[in-house]
Amino acid sequence: MQQTILALAAILIFSLFALSRHESDAGRERIAITTEVETAAAGIARERVHTILSRSFDEADIGREGARTRTAGLTPTSSFGGDMGETGEATWDDVDDFHGDTRTETVQWNGRPLEFESTVSVSYFNPATSTRTTGQALAKEITVTVTAAPAGYIGTPPVAATLRRVITPTSNVVH
Repeated sequence: MQQTILALAAILIFSLFALSRHESDAGRERIAITTEVETAAAGIARERVHTILSRSFDEADIGREGARTRTAGLTPTSSFGGDMGETGEATWDDVDDFHGDTRTETVQWNGRPLEFESTVSVSYFNPATSTRTTGQALAKEITVTVTAAPAGYIGTPPVAATLRRVITPTSNVVH
């Protein structure tokens, strides 16, 4: 009788150990997958920022010679977004045209598609106070946020990557 109880206790202890080990392995795998998805989201954010930075600082600066030193003529915050006649990214010619743009991008991950949603926000930025401002300024903050719903984990929050970049009219000037 005692041997039977000892055998059952040993089986119970072994089962608890195996279950604990499985839970630990699953947690490490979940962290590894989340890290891979975060890396992919950050890559998408970097690509979007790179695309945005290839445009002019402001609509008023297109074709302009010399560096802008005053805020006169800058696009008002209320007019951020695509300008009249600009139908999408191919025709957007300045940074604030991207404001409010949301798109879905699909990346192949482990042989299956993983969807990311990216959103862009552009605002004027006051470098003296390191804050956004609604008034015109000689700096703009570009914020790209990329999110992905986790693949297969119920109750896990979505993975997100946010990239911010402050630019000035001379950010893209080649010296």
